[in-house]
Amino acid sequence: MKIKYTSIKVKNIVKSLKFYKKIFDLDVVDEYYSDSISVVMLTDGNINLELIEDSSGEYGLNNVGFVVDDMGDVLKRLDEFDVDYKKQSITEGNSILSLCDYDGVDINIIQE
Repeated sequence: MKIKYTSIKVKNIVKSLKFYKKIFDLDVVDEYYSDSISVVMLTDGNINLELIEDSSGEYGLNNVGFVVDDMGDVLKRLDEFDVDYKKQSITEGNSILSLCDYDGVDINIIQE
């Protein structure tokens, strides 16, 4: 299992994007904008940083994403430790599990 990304909710996507690009020399790999949400995915070439601006009024760490080769192994571990999760299918062949750690941080586990 490897960390794939971390996600931060920001107050101003334009200012935050400038900050992370200038200070940490990150590259934009994906962008999505609508009336209700703006999302920009940045990378250092290894790990991605997702910036999210929406109308929720929440700011700070939003979630951490892990990528795995075999979701079956993860499911066994989650069941072994009695961890609740929600399984979703993203596209054919890909799946995602969503859960929270003991402090309420959202975690996504993705099999690509």
